[in-house]
Amino acid sequence: MYRSFPAFVFLVSCAFAQTAQPPVAAPPNSPQTSDVIAITPDTVIATVNGRQFTAGDLEKITRNLNPQARQLAANQPKAFLEQYAFGEALAAEAVKQKIDQVPLYRDRLADARRQILAQGLLEQKKSEFKITPDELTKFYESNQAGFRQASVKVIFISRATFVKNLGDGSTKMSSAEDIKAKVDKVAKLAKQGGDFAALAKEYSDDRNTAEHGGDLPYQIRANSSEIPDNVREALMAAAAGDIVGPLEHPSGFYLFQIKSQSQAPLEAVRTDIERSVRDAKLREWLEQQKAKTTVTLDHEPFWKTFVSASKQMLEQEQRAQQAAQQTINGAGR
Repeated sequence: MYRSFPAFVFLVSCAFAQTAQPPVAAPPNSPQTSDVIAITPDTVIATVNGRQFTAGDLEKITRNLNPQARQLAANQPKAFLEQYAFGEALAAEAVKQKIDQVPLYRDRLADARRQILAQGLLEQKKSEFKITPDELTKFYESNQAGFRQASVKVIFISRATFVKNLGDGSTKMSSAEDIKAKVDKVAKLAKQGGDFAALAKEYSDDRNTAEHGGDLPYQIRANSSEIPDNVREALMAAAAGDIVGPLEHPSGFYLFQIKSQSQAPLEAVRTDIERSVRDAKLREWLEQQKAKTTVTLDHEPFWKTFVSASKQMLEQEQRAQQAAQQTINGAGR
């Protein structure tokens, strides 16, 4: 289960957005959604720097994008391709001017190549490991505590809350005191037996879960390392019906109601177990490879000088950064 807790609200939104919806009849004369456009890797979909750009080209350059670039490609494909075309043109000019042969940049290219090859080897090796049914069962039975799971309702109160003045239409951000007062009020109502679903609909800043009475669309497990320790431990220690929280987080405050506690069946966590076993096998293989490497420092005077000079350089950089920050802070006053 790969989830980033700071993006909690966004992930919940996605989860509900992916829930199957009942079919809606198409308006008269509207295009039929069953129409299919045939796309192959050779299909030309754009022209980039004067050359035909195919669907296969797009697949290649988007394969390893970071999340921000992937979002740009999905939402603004023309802007994404413009950035790509610009980068391509700069790279071509760099090669023309033989920048790749300048020692500094040649060394950087070699370092990047080494890192990419090493990462590729790790990914390839990890995919090659075979996992037997016995290994799956053994891991599951040896880690029962990690597969406890809680089904919960949640109320999220954001630190960034804006209040609109109905008189003049102006908006302002709620103060920390106002937000804390809201958190305490909702927590008190919930712990006094208030209808948690109704409270979620009225007070939660995550409208996607709020509209479903606060229901979180996935289980939180004891081994969910992506969930902050304080949240995970508090939920696992609670019993069905308990109100947990409010629990503080950089993005806001979370209040939970435990719907149920259970043990996840093997089939529900098979993918997680396979990943964990592969990771363990990879770590073992890496230790074997590391044992084959050798390093000796053969010139003690050089290394003493190197360490001393490096420390001085780092200290100078830190002082320069602190001075620059003080200048910025002074200018902001």
